[in-house]
Amino acid sequence: MKNLRIPMLCLCIVIVQLCVTAQESHPLAPKTDLNKPKIFNALPERIKVSVVALDALIEKQTGNTTSVETLTDNQEALRFEGSILFSVNDVQSKLKSIMLQLPSFGGARFTLTQLTHADGTKEYAGRILSFQHGDAYILEKHKDDYYLIKKNFYDLVNE
Repeated sequence: MKNLRIPMLCLCIVIVQLCVTAQESHPLAPKTDLNKPKIFNALPERIKVSVVALDALIEKQTGNTTSVETLTDNQEALRFEGSILFSVNDVQSKLKSIMLQLPSFGGARFTLTQLTHADGTKEYAGRILSFQHGDAYILEKHKDDYYLIKKNFYDLVNE
């Protein structure tokens, strides 16, 4: 009887060890889809946006329908039209931000922020982005002009 206890104990340990799944792999985030369709294929890599157009856009209020006039490098006019989803101003009006939904580009959203420095100069930051598509535009300043520069979605966003 004494001799059967040790083999039975070993057999139980082996059975328990085979049944236990201690550390299953469950990813925390969904897998990245690098094959998202591109929404801005027909548009150029670089689009010039005037400061006057940015100034006019940042003053719009929530619910308004508006458009932004731009120029391509070949001097072709482009228009981004949509409705203002929200607009926010801080108390001292040093920081203003709006979000424009663009139905003609699959509901992509154009976010624009204006920062007014103490000396009165204004600086802009913005992007046009859709989480369902693989490309986007980011607003960048080159010398004294602002340009929308085409980027890949995953250059801007980590999912």
